[in-house]
Amino acid sequence: MTHEELFSLADKVGLGFVRHASDKDIEKFEQLAKLITQQYCKATLDTIDALFDSQDPNAMYQTGYNHALIHLQEFITSMEKA
Repeated sequence: MTHEELFSLADKVGLGFVRHASDKDIEKFEQLAKLITQQYCKATLDTIDALFDSQDPNAMYQTGYNHALIHLQEFITSMEKA
C-alpha cells in the first residue's frame, strides 16, 4: 500500500494529521495497517476453512464450491505476500 493510499484511508476515518506526522509515526501507521490486513486475511481464511466440505447434499455443487474456495484461498494468501 502506498503512502497516499494510507493517507487517504486515514483521512476517511478522521486521522488526517497522519499525513503531517513524522517519518517514525508514519512507519508505525504502516505497521498498524499491515497488522489489520493480516487479521482480515486470517479471518477470511478461517471462514474459507469453515465452509470447505460443508457437506452439501449435492456432491457436484460441493465439488464446484470447494474449487472456488481453493481459488479464493490462493488469492488471499497471495495478497499477504504482496
